Amino acid sequence: MKRLVFFALLALSLFSCEFKDVDFEGVDHFKVKEFSKKEAMVNMGLKIRNDNGFKLKIKPSTLNVFLEDMQVGTIHLEDKLVIKKKSTQVYPTDFKIKFADGFLMKAMRLMRKEKLQLRMEGTVKGGAFGVSKKFPVKERRTIDREQLKLFNFK
Repeated sequence: MKRLVFFALLALSLFSCEFKDVDFEGVDHFKVKEFSKKEAMVNMGLKIRNDNGFKLKIKPSTLNVFLEDMQVGTIHLEDKLVIKKKSTQVYPTDFKIKFADGFLMKAMRLMRKEKLQLRMEGTVKGGAFGVSKKFPVKERRTIDREQLKLFNFK
C-alpha cells in the first residue's frame, strides 16, 4: 500500500510541472496509401520537437480539417504515437482521412492556388507516466500547395 501511495505521489509531483509545448515543425514526407471518394489512408512523416524531459504518448485522436475554410473532413490518428524526450525527430504516422460530402469536387478550385490556409480543430489526448490529459487543438497555418502533394499537377 505504501508503494502505491509513493508512486501516486511521485506521478502527481511529476505532473504538477507544466508540460512544455510540443512543437510540430512540418511534414517530412506524405504518401497516399489508399484513396477512394470517401476516404484516404495516408502516411506522413511528422517532424516534432519535444523539449520535455520525458516521452509523451499521443493516443488515437480525431481532428476536423479545413482548407481555405472549406471542410476537408476529419483526420484520425490510427495508432498511438510515442514522442521521445528531449528530441526533434520525424515520426512516420498513419492517418485515415474521411472526406466531407462533396469535398473532392470543391477541391478542384484549390489546384491553382500556390498558398493555402490549413486549419485543424479538435482535441488530442496524450500523456506520460500513466496520466493523460486532453489538449485542445486550434492550429492555423499557411502552407504551400506542394506540401500537400495532392495537387502537384499544374
